[in-house]
Amino acid sequence: MIQISIKSMFVFYIPLAITALLTTLTHTLFNAGLGRLSKPEIYISAFAVAKSLMHLFESPITMLRQTYSTLVVDQDSMRKVRVFCTWLITIIGILFAIFIYSPISFLIFTKLMNLDGETLSAAIVILRIIFFFPILSAIRNYYQGILIKFQATRLITLSTISRMFYVSIFVGVIGRFTQVPGSVLAGLMFLSALLVELIVLMIGKRLVVGNVNERILHLSQFKYLEKQNPLTYRMIFTFIGPLIVMGFIRSLGTPLVNAGLGQTYAPEIALSAYAVGWGLGNIAISPLGAFHQIPISFMSTTEEQRSLVKVFGFFVACFFSFCIFLMGYTSLGKWLLLNWIKAPADIIQPAVGVLRWMVILPFFVIVREYFWGMLMYQRKTKYLSIGKIVNLLSLTVTMFVVSFLNLANPALVGVFGMLGCEVVEIIYLFCVSKKEIPTVKLQAKTSVNI
Repeated sequence: MIQISIKSMFVFYIPLAITALLTTLTHTLFNAGLGRLSKPEIYISAFAVAKSLMHLFESPITMLRQTYSTLVVDQDSMRKVRVFCTWLITIIGILFAIFIYSPISFLIFTKLMNLDGETLSAAIVILRIIFFFPILSAIRNYYQGILIKFQATRLITLSTISRMFYVSIFVGVIGRFTQVPGSVLAGLMFLSALLVELIVLMIGKRLVVGNVNERILHLSQFKYLEKQNPLTYRMIFTFIGPLIVMGFIRSLGTPLVNAGLGQTYAPEIALSAYAVGWGLGNIAISPLGAFHQIPISFMSTTEEQRSLVKVFGFFVACFFSFCIFLMGYTSLGKWLLLNWIKAPADIIQPAVGVLRWMVILPFFVIVREYFWGMLMYQRKTKYLSIGKIVNLLSLTVTMFVVSFLNLANPALVGVFGMLGCEVVEIIYLFCVSKKEIPTVKLQAKTSVNI
């Protein structure tokens, strides 16, 4: 029987939280860099919209690291996964190119996002520059899968730190490139940061892992797994297909929010304030995204010990909620927006309003992650995909309703939409888990008796 404590969960959780925190902090630095350009509200809005659309095409690729680290057990399976992933990347690249250079992107920007003038022009330029982002991201995920496979995950954290350090330097000098259009600087900052991360991963893989073809033969699990049925392309598709669907559904959330913000009476202010405020608050939200690993790892313990997971989750939510509280209800938030992100004066107060409503979000996320962990432990992942569909539908309805309220702070349209869909997903997951919890308890008792 596994013995757990608050301390053991803390030691387990901290590395996961730090990696997520650094990644989100890097994305906040992008807004800090854009805030140092002339007409920052235009470039922040354009960057947020272009990036959200790009993530739609990147979402299937984000699952490649799990595919590689899970399915690769020998040289044959490694070759087949490589071939499958190469075709997937090629198809995504072609579809993304068609989207960018056809009237589809223009129609979405103008009709759905309600962009025009300089913001529209900047968004188009940024989207075309970051065309290569999904391709580089796929290669990055491939190398991350290798490092996970050979238990060299510290290099993933190192590459994230290197990326953040590079972006910090870029932010410090971005104001000096006055002859370069702001939209070009925004796209290059985003794309080159990923390139730096990829270079660190490639160097680290060569130094630590070495020749993958040789190392794959010496995996401890190889002799056991080689007796299983050979990996087929159908098996690869069956594995990654549901993950692609779930990732794509999750990526639709941000464009939907941006579309709702674009329908407000001040779309540029709403988009900029939400992007800056949500990005700053998300620094304290992102570490919570790793919390589902806690119930997965400790669900086989006794019922009394598992109750510690809930206690630990409550304290984690309280801590990060307090961090957001400090930013929203003290002068810290305004100071960060003015001095760190360099946000324009007209979006400071709306962005602070976003932070104030985000105070309750950590509790929603912890509860949702707890249910995710329980269902993953039971291998009932189909409910997670259905939950994301429920989330997306409720977000669409909430954004539609809230956009008609004519709020004094238009950026709150996005916040209310995100809070509403989290609540609906939690209710769904709670109802599903009610019938799954007895199975979890039974398994826990069985493990104790043994």
